[in-house]
Amino acid sequence: MPLKRYSTSMTTRLGLATAVHSKAEIFLLEEVLAVGNQSFRQKCTEKIDSLMKEGKTFVIVSHDHNRIKKLSDRVIYMNKGVINTEMNSQNNK
Repeated sequence: MPLKRYSTSMTTRLGLATAVHSKAEIFLLEEVLAVGNQSFRQKCTEKIDSLMKEGKTFVIVSHDHNRIKKLSDRVIYMNKGVINTEMNSQNNK
């Protein structure tokens, strides 16, 4: 089936599946954890965690603060172009 006929969710799943099976050292993910059902997001989180334990680096762009906190040991939070080092309720406006 041509890729143009895939839904956004399926395209994202295919892209992530391809990426995590590559031999890359650094992965750039933008809102990939925002698509799909809970089962898919859980599998993604587990795979990312596994690859991080192997020493792989992930740069994840997301609005899901809770998932970012669970996955990350370092975070850069940007608010209106200003970099903050902590995500807290006062900065999330």
